[in-house]
Amino acid sequence: MGFTGPGWYDSIYCKVSGGITFSHTSSSLSLSFQGFSNEPLDNESWGIDNVRIITDAVVPEPCTIGLLFFGFLAMLKNLKKK
Repeated sequence: MGFTGPGWYDSIYCKVSGGITFSHTSSSLSLSFQGFSNEPLDNESWGIDNVRIITDAVVPEPCTIGLLFFGFLAMLKNLKKK
């Protein structure tokens, strides 16, 4: 972290270990992080790190959807020729 100014020295505190799991069925998710202190920037109590969001849902990439669309159009074009 490397802060050298007056005030607090570098420290890391693990507040949550093991993760937090919750069910979510909506198409979107909004997470908010907030603190309860008004500390100066040379105090790293405001920092957050190592946030991971893992989903079980399989989401196709835009390229895959585009290829499927153009493949479907090509099949329709071939069927109309016959």
